[in-house]
Amino acid sequence: MFKTLYVRVIITFVLTVTFSLAVSFAITYRINEDRIFRELEDNLIQSGKAVIRQFQSGREGGMDEYLSQIYAFRSQAALFGSDGTVKAFGNAKPGSFASPEEVQKVLNGGIHRFDFSKRGLLENRSVGLPFESNGKQYALFLKPQYKGALLRLRNALLTSLLLVLLIGSLLFVLAIHWLVKPIKKLTALTSRIAAGHFDERVPDRRQDEMGELARSFNRMSGELSQLERMRKEFVSNVSHEFQSPLTSIKGFAVAVRDNRLTEAQAKRYLTIIEDESERLAQLSGKLLRLSMLESEKNPLRLREYELDEQIRKVFLSLQPQWLAKGLEVDLSGLKPARIVGDEEHLEQVWHNLLSNSVKYTSVGGEIYVTMEVTDEQASIVFRDNGQGIEAGDLPRIFDRFYMGDKARDRGEKSSGLGLAIVRKIVELHGGSIAADSRLGEGAAFTVVLKKDITRTQ
Repeated sequence: MFKTLYVRVIITFVLTVTFSLAVSFAITYRINEDRIFRELEDNLIQSGKAVIRQFQSGREGGMDEYLSQIYAFRSQAALFGSDGTVKAFGNAKPGSFASPEEVQKVLNGGIHRFDFSKRGLLENRSVGLPFESNGKQYALFLKPQYKGALLRLRNALLTSLLLVLLIGSLLFVLAIHWLVKPIKKLTALTSRIAAGHFDERVPDRRQDEMGELARSFNRMSGELSQLERMRKEFVSNVSHEFQSPLTSIKGFAVAVRDNRLTEAQAKRYLTIIEDESERLAQLSGKLLRLSMLESEKNPLRLREYELDEQIRKVFLSLQPQWLAKGLEVDLSGLKPARIVGDEEHLEQVWHNLLSNSVKYTSVGGEIYVTMEVTDEQASIVFRDNGQGIEAGDLPRIFDRFYMGDKARDRGEKSSGLGLAIVRKIVELHGGSIAADSRLGEGAAFTVVLKKDITRTQ
């Protein structure tokens, strides 16, 4: 029970408020107690002086009558004479007013005041005033009878603070229930998402932190839903890409095994089996390469080298392919650029981009490369005037196994992994890649690389 956030917040609130009220009560009571006692002290001194003046004026009535009047005003009184006589009024014991030393001090002409060091003891608070009558020294002591009133004040203050605690706690319980309710909903929905229900959403209309949490939760749920869709699509694509050549290999192998083919047919079937096996090997290699890149188990082997020379070498290595289609290649836009990067990985980037350009550019088309170099980065653009890419395919061409319908219709042997590998390698180098194309007008791939990746690692 005490492990829930709801209960912990309530207990924390109650303990905090209780401590705060206790401290507030102590401070408030002490401040008011001092103020009240000082007012009492001043009133008693004024009352005592009035009694003394009335007594010394010679009016009829003795000291007993005057002191009885003082008692009627909720004060106790005691009269000490220099000859040792003592009279007390108001059911008070003479010894409760002051010590013998304090009495003697007043008889000698001093004034006795409240002792504020003795907190909370109203019985020990008294004032003493000296006066002379008929050649005899007297000490008049007065003490308030407001103990009950102070107790009632303290009790009223305590009651008020307790009511504040109870009412505040009740309102806080209701408020925290309202605040925790969305968290409970999020907890329940988290369990449903863990079970695979990625379409779950929570209301996010609130503009506070809970609303921001709900919006973050919905974004997370949406991204998980997209990842799940991509996972299923990936499994489906992998199955399709492997199933097609395996089916061909099995069918042609059975035909060869039955020994019902001519020598020419058997040789052709064996060639197809060899081609499909090579296709499977390449597909497996690309999957392994992409997996290693994404798991970062294949760290970059960084070295400084000439980027423009590397691109020229890639074009030379693929010269038979682009010459076979009569393509015109223009590398005049290359500029000298030394970068720090993984030479092998980046060579794969240029190889894949050039292969795509050659594959999807018609006979007699053009391929050209331009480069912009600054102190911090190099921007390389591969451009062709081939068939281009449909606008609906552009956002997904870097996804694994994604191939537009046009590519499938052409029957090209493409795994749909080349551009995914390109993007991952570029991202590992802290760069970016973007595609721009219109159907029938060719395509342009722009790669931006930092000249020295080690400066930001």
